Amino acid sequence: MTVQVTVACPPTFAASARATLQERSAQLAALQALFDDWPAGEGRIALISGPLGSGKTELLRAFVAQAIAAGARHLGATGSPSGRHLPFGVLDQLMRSGIRSGLSADRLDDLLDGERLLPGEARKRNPAQLLHRMCLSLLDLVEDSANPLIVSVDDVEFADADTVRCLSLLARRLRTGRLLILLSASSESQYAEALLNGDMPGVPLLRRIQLPLLTPAGAESVLARRLGPDAAQRLAHACHALSGGSPLLLSGIAEDNCAPDGLVPAEPVVGKAYQQAVLSCVYRGGRAALAVAREIAVLGSGTAAMQPGVLSGLGTHAAQRAVALLNASGVLKDGRFRHPQARAAVLTGLSGAERAELHGQAADLLFRTGAPIPAVAHHLLAAERPAPRYGVPVLQQAAEIALAEHNVQLALDCLRLALRTESDPNQEAVTTAMLARAEWRIDPAVALRREPVLRSAIPTGALTHQNAYAQVRSLLWFGNAPAAVDTLNALQAFGIPRDPNGAARFAAARMFLSICYPETPSSLAEQPDGEPAPGAASAGLGNDSAAYATSASCHLRAPTLLTNLLRAGPSPRLAELAASLLRRYQLSEGNFSILTASLVTLVLCDRLSDAEQWSASLLAEVESANSPTWLAQLTAVRAEISLRRHSLLAAMQQARQALTIIPYDSWGVAVGLPLSTLIQAHAALGTPQDAVVAECLKGPWPDTICQTPAGLLVLHARGRMHLAHGQARAALDDFEIVGELAVQGNIDIPALLPWRTDAARAHLLMNRTETARELAAAQFARCSPDQPRARALTLRVLAAASAPAERPRLLEQALEGLQGCEDPRQLPHPLYDMGRSLQVLHRPTDPQDTTQDRGAGQRGRSAEARAAMEWTAAPPGAVERVDADRARVLSEAEQRVASLAARGYSNRQIAGRLFVTISTVEQHLTRVYRKLNVKRRSELALALPADVALPPRRRQTPGSSL
Repeated sequence: MTVQVTVACPPTFAASARATLQERSAQLAALQALFDDWPAGEGRIALISGPLGSGKTELLRAFVAQAIAAGARHLGATGSPSGRHLPFGVLDQLMRSGIRSGLSADRLDDLLDGERLLPGEARKRNPAQLLHRMCLSLLDLVEDSANPLIVSVDDVEFADADTVRCLSLLARRLRTGRLLILLSASSESQYAEALLNGDMPGVPLLRRIQLPLLTPAGAESVLARRLGPDAAQRLAHACHALSGGSPLLLSGIAEDNCAPDGLVPAEPVVGKAYQQAVLSCVYRGGRAALAVAREIAVLGSGTAAMQPGVLSGLGTHAAQRAVALLNASGVLKDGRFRHPQARAAVLTGLSGAERAELHGQAADLLFRTGAPIPAVAHHLLAAERPAPRYGVPVLQQAAEIALAEHNVQLALDCLRLALRTESDPNQEAVTTAMLARAEWRIDPAVALRREPVLRSAIPTGALTHQNAYAQVRSLLWFGNAPAAVDTLNALQAFGIPRDPNGAARFAAARMFLSICYPETPSSLAEQPDGEPAPGAASAGLGNDSAAYATSASCHLRAPTLLTNLLRAGPSPRLAELAASLLRRYQLSEGNFSILTASLVTLVLCDRLSDAEQWSASLLAEVESANSPTWLAQLTAVRAEISLRRHSLLAAMQQARQALTIIPYDSWGVAVGLPLSTLIQAHAALGTPQDAVVAECLKGPWPDTICQTPAGLLVLHARGRMHLAHGQARAALDDFEIVGELAVQGNIDIPALLPWRTDAARAHLLMNRTETARELAAAQFARCSPDQPRARALTLRVLAAASAPAERPRLLEQALEGLQGCEDPRQLPHPLYDMGRSLQVLHRPTDPQDTTQDRGAGQRGRSAEARAAMEWTAAPPGAVERVDADRARVLSEAEQRVASLAARGYSNRQIAGRLFVTISTVEQHLTRVYRKLNVKRRSELALALPADVALPPRRRQTPGSSL
């Protein structure tokens, strides 16, 4: 006897379900209607479909819990990819869950043993008969049940075909009893669609319920349960974008953003829970989805040759379906992972061997299809094993591209892999040379270790021009000039290329050898047939238009610029040329020497503002280029600029920084530039040398450093340090050695090595006034009008060594020269000397008072100012200097007028220079006399404080007179 049981839905069911399942009320209502309304003795089937992770399982469980509470019995099972081909595997799960739910154990045991009803051989011959018997037994069980029965199969796309057919027959043949079959499947599963369309009954027995992903509002509701309403509102948009609306992925994100202290981050955090949710989606998608997800994770997407499925052999249609499934689930968006953590999660399931195999296959495929070289090299590197034979040239080309893009680490990785790959000796030599070039950018000392291998490879002709001459540069940098000569001779013996590029590089190498080691004997032969290197003539400065007309001449621009600078000295023409080169060339390996040579030229030409701007721009660019060697060199140039601007503390800091960016041993002979700057800054400040200076001066030094301009800079700086400490004899020794080597090397230019001026200062300290005057006069004769700073400093020393009557005229010229350069902090020194000279001429006093006044006048001054004032020989008389604090009461306008008046300008000239009226000048002077307590114009030079700067040089307007 069949008993019909009608069970009402608990009133709390809908409310509780809606609290846990957002935006699923319509689907719950549809299932609830099927449960309440189907006729007695008629079975129904409900298919819940939706993307992976859309909440199908949660919806099914929520409804089953409600039905059980209403008195229904439940048989449940879950399909899995591994059990798809196991006959009656899902049915076995259903029966065993029935035992747990209290159905007749005996009847279920009979069903589970149903396959024993037929002998093994007969079962194989009659599978339909076995299916029929199983279905009939299950049908009897349902009809005999006094309670409604719900049979649920989650992930039915992975169920075996026998179970699906059995359930279909069950629904069709049910005569009495209430049965609801609930199935869930991915909406993208074509297998499930084919299975259900072929075996399941249609409408009205089959009801399809679609489960979409959540909207942004639904995502906010999900987050609000875990994170609170405020945080959910703030993070909803970003989290929806990360998950695509997948409830599974949203739950993972919510868990990642839950903190024990209740503080929710401002931006969503993606971590392990999200990764686990991604893996769950991918594995639920089956083997095809897993294979495609791994391919996309390892190989990426976007190129025609690397469409998903190509390497796994899935075929185009299967791969496209898998991609569609992952797109619909929220794991992918347009075939790409929505977040890097999703990709990382998929990669965790790959072993190292599997990943290497995929990358190796990708590299082969990309190489065969002509893909870009960096893409092929990427997969060769990721395979983490020696590359195939075609890989060496690919890796070399990829390294060149990486160096051009300032990705030094990628270039190093490519070249190190190429060196581990079997190749012929020539290829190995090229790889080693390129590796040395890349290592040079990081640490020149590391690159030098490749030198023995490269030296043996040069006679074979295996190296390109760029690689061969990079080796010459390394040898010159570390002071091995004889080896550089031997290398150039080997290249010449092999045959200098007739193409302009190779010949220009050879000529540039010879010029750099001459610049860096002007006294090194060179056994280099002349060019074949006595001809100059192609492009060498056009790189000269005689014809600017031709100088840069050919690509070959670009290799000669830096050495030509430096040669003209060191031989002829600074000039406006050289400065303009350097500025044009800085505007024209971008930062690159080939252009770096041009840029640094141009910067040095601007510095020696006293174009400090331009040099400072360009150095700041290049430093900003180099900091992101991962090239410590370049950064160290530019920082050293920047320190020299600060020194010449008299920003002594900045110069010290920048020079120390340059010496620490790369190790001291990696500087080679070039250490002379930052070290000389650091020593001179210490000397100017009057501070003792610090540990950095002491350590650097101890060496070890390359044997040939004193043959280089950099070595002479250090000797010259050391002489200035001796001079600042009053050690005139030691300072003079250094200056005389510098002078002798500078003359022999033909680099005797005052802008670089003003050794005569400093030697004259040393003689002044030793009361050798006549010798000092001769040296200063000789130095002045070498200073062209294009070198105002060098001329001004020389004139000041010359004035100190001249008779009192000659000093004002010389100091006036020095002041004019300093106004024309960019070192305004030097102006107080000749102003002080001018005051002393006027004092000697107009206010003679007792010599003892003069000595006392000199001591008082120097108190409170910087060490450099005190050292500078020692240049002046003691005059026979002096007056008491007005206290500097009283002078600071002058306004800025009064200071400008007073400083010009102290230099001897008339009131009319001052008015024209400052663009004011004569009466305004007279009023300012009246107030200046009263504030400084002076009575005559000649006393102003002494009364003014030394730190009162002269007004800047102004452009004259028509009608103004000076």
